[in-house]
Parts: sequence; structure tokens; C-alpha cells
Amino acid sequence: MINRGAHFISGLLNRKPLPATIRAAQAVMKAYISLPALFSHQTAEPGICGIIPPRLQSLTVICFVAINVILCCVRYQAFSGNLYWSTPQLQVWRYVSDRTGVLAMSNLPLIWAFAMRNNLLMSLTGWSFSTFNIFHRWVARVATIEAIVHSIGYTVFSFLGWYNYDADWKEQYWWMGVIATIVMSLLCVFSFYPIRRYTYEFFLLLHIAFAVLFLISMWYHVAIFAGEYNVFIWPCVAVWCFDRAIRIGRLVFLNLPSFRATATYNQDANSIRLTIPTRSLLRPRPGTYYYVYLLRGIKLWESHPFTLASWSSKQLANGSNIQDLAFMVRPYNGFTARLRDHILQKGEEINGHISKLSVRMAIEGPYGTPYDLSKYSSILFIIGGSGITVALSHLQALLESLKESQNKEKHSGVHSIRLVWAIRGAALFDDVFQQDLLEWRTPSSLTRQVDFRMDVHNTGAAMPATQLNGQIEIAQIFSHRPRVHDLIMECAEEWHARHEKMAVVCCGPGTMVDDARAAVVAAVGKGYDEINFHPEMFHW
Repeated sequence: MINRGAHFISGLLNRKPLPATIRAAQAVMKAYISLPALFSHQTAEPGICGIIPPRLQSLTVICFVAINVILCCVRYQAFSGNLYWSTPQLQVWRYVSDRTGVLAMSNLPLIWAFAMRNNLLMSLTGWSFSTFNIFHRWVARVATIEAIVHSIGYTVFSFLGWYNYDADWKEQYWWMGVIATIVMSLLCVFSFYPIRRYTYEFFLLLHIAFAVLFLISMWYHVAIFAGEYNVFIWPCVAVWCFDRAIRIGRLVFLNLPSFRATATYNQDANSIRLTIPTRSLLRPRPGTYYYVYLLRGIKLWESHPFTLASWSSKQLANGSNIQDLAFMVRPYNGFTARLRDHILQKGEEINGHISKLSVRMAIEGPYGTPYDLSKYSSILFIIGGSGITVALSHLQALLESLKESQNKEKHSGVHSIRLVWAIRGAALFDDVFQQDLLEWRTPSSLTRQVDFRMDVHNTGAAMPATQLNGQIEIAQIFSHRPRVHDLIMECAEEWHARHEKMAVVCCGPGTMVDDARAAVVAAVGKGYDEINFHPEMFHW
């Protein structure tokens, strides 16, 4: 909530000069707390155990772990002559087992709340679903360790003679507790990053099945307390049901009854365009994402998130208005590969390299924490590959903002936009350049208000000039990777000299996002404090 409050206050004061002391404090916060990676500069590029979140989120996790460790370790008062457990050794084992068990139970609602798509805490804090996914995993790991200590403690306690160990296994609460601990441990084991990344569908189904089994086993494990500990189980069920109800509601109210969409696959660009008609209930916002369901086969429940690329409105013959939401998808494996193969097999071939097909689809959304770039004077997009969808949605929103300002006879605050895009071939560039950047590459009273520049870094095959179809004036073509650090420092120095507030939006490979983050931190450290960084990454 502190993070959300800081963003809110920053937005209110966005166009007003801040006192020097507040600006200095804000710069220190950015340079040392909110923006940097925890140790080096790696935070978006995953390692064997997943990603290491940025410093502020990492400190939050560290504080949570520290609180749990402290609560597990302090104030055990063991003494001789205890009426229940005669030796201090027995007392310590019993106290440790009880406390770790209660702490593990108390963490359960957090585990479920942080895992849901419809998480109210995202709106309160301004943190993303990916961030809360990290919190979800760390709370689960801590709770699992506490459950293991709880189980080991009671096992030792029983062996030391207070109970009959063999007789304990005949008690329902005992073996249900064993099942719960084993299931929690397996949930953690099967949640390692390589499993989530390469076999996500298997991970998800196993995760849900084990979660249900865990709640059932916990219910019977604590049944001997006559409902005293059900206060930690029912919130998990309630949060889960609430999330599913909201998801169903989003599906019902957003999608048209036909559930039809148009899917176009460009073989040269290896890119799928999805155009999905929806009800005009909400105004689309840039940077948001939707979960897409392919209503085909037996995996009707399967959905995957895709960032909104563009939108348009139209009126049907019956007078009703609908919105077409467009997405660009790069097929890899699993869901996207099956969609590509389905289009190639059943679709109509156009121009030899494009296949088009009407498919049954549904979308659920919007999700994400959108932000308004029209409040900035200068905007730098650093994009890799299919991450161009983030830039396209913001560019459309900026055009709409320019039109609104023109209609109100006001001058827009946006002066400069620079789009740096790294791609591996000409086909994707040509597809986007011709279809999505038409208004920006066509001089008009709107686009003349903004200095729009585009740097295309082609790291694959050579890009012939004919690909640009004579529209080369807004784009510069390079045959090397973008030097992210130099680009950000150059723009920061130039725009800081003009006293312009700057936004850096980055969406691409993890190394690119990490380099951009490190460069923004370095720029803030040099005194270019009027910079805000917006990384766009989605991690499971």
C-alpha cells in the first residue's frame, strides 16, 4: 500500500515542480530501494530456481521470512516439574511442534490469496500478478518448512514416550497430518521453475489436485479441535471460490454469445494475430492482458495470458456496439503451437504465407496494473520481439489522448516518443509497420505535435530497404543489438536538459529488461531523477 500511495502522490504531483528535499528523497528511494535488483543487476532473467525479484520485493520477502523464523525461535519456557511433560526436552519438542503448526496454518490464507488472478491486493499495492506469484511461492515454502518441523517435532515427541508411536498411526488426525505434510512438500518440489516453464499444463493440473487434497487432509487433521482451526481453512476456500466466480463473471459479461474470433498466422513473421469481438463494457487500457481460451478439444479450461495490442469499435446491423480486441502471439510450444497448427491445417491460405481461420475463443480480463503515459513529456520504449504489443497499445492510447487534447483545444504534454525495437527478421517488422503504425508514419496534425522516432535493430537476416515501402523517414535500421545502457543515458541526458519528465517502458527478453533497469538506476544516480521505469514481464 505504501508503494501504491507513492505512485498516487507522484501522479498528483506529476506536472508540478517538487521541493528539492522531496525530489532528493524520491531519487534515493528509486536508486537504492524500489528500482535496483537485489544484488547484481539480474532480476528478470530467470535462473535455475526462478527469478530474484527487485530489491523492494526481495526485502519484503526477507522480512516475512525473518518474522516467521523469529516467531518460531523465541520465548520457549521449559522447566523441570511441569505437570504435563516432565522433562524440559519433552516440553521444547511439544512447544516447537505446536507453534510451527499454528504458524503454518496461519500462512494458508496468504498462500491462496496471493495465487489468485483476482487479487484485491494488486489494486491496493500496485504490484503485479507476477510479484504476488513470487510472494505466493515464498509464503508456501515457509509454511511447508514449518509443517515439516511440526511433523518431525511430534514424531520425536511421540518416540520420547509421551504417546505410543504405533498407536498414533491408527488415529485419523495423525495420518491425515502426514498426508498434508507430504502433499505440501510435493507441491513445492513440483513448483520449481524448470517444471513450471517446460511443463506448465502438467504443473497446473497437479497443483490444483494437490491443493484440493491438502485442504481435505488439513480439515480432518484439525478436526479434533472442534473447528477451532477451521478459521484458517475456510478463508482459503472462500478466496478460491471468489476468484472462480469473478473469472466466470468476466467470461460471461465480456464475450459475445458466438465466441467467435479470427486467427491469422503469418508464416514469414511466425506470428499469430487474434481479433476477438467483445461487448463494449469497459474501455480498453494499454498494458493490460487477457487470458485467452481456445474452445476446442478437451482442454476447454486451459487459458494463457496475452498482452492487448490494439482495439477498435464498430456498430453491428442491429445497432449494438462491440469492440474488437487484437493480440499478437508468437507460437512456441504447447497452447500456442497447437493454435498455429490448427490454423495451418484448417485455415484459408492468403498470399501463400498467411493463413486465416475463424475459431471459437473466449477471453477473460482485463488484468494488470495499467499506467498512463500521457502524463510524461518524453517516452522511451525498449522492446524485444513480440513485446511490441506493449508499445502498440500505449501508442494507440497516446493517439487517443492527442485527439482528446485537440478536441478540447489543449496542447498535449507528450513531446517526444522514441521506439527502440530489436527483432530477428524483416517479416515481423514489415507486418507491424504496415498494419499497426499507419497513423504514426502518416503525417497529420496529430502526429506533428510529437517527435516520433523509431530505431529498428535487426539481429537476424539482412533487412532490404524495400521492406519499408518508401516509409523510411521515421525509422532507422541497425544491424546490431541495441546498446540499452547508452540509449537510456543518452535520452536521460537530453530530456533532463529540457526539464522533461521521462518514462522508460521495457518489454523483451529478461537480459534486456535487466539492462534497462540497471541503466535507469545509473541515470537516477547521476541526478536524472525525473525518470520512471515500467518493466513489462510476466512470470509464472
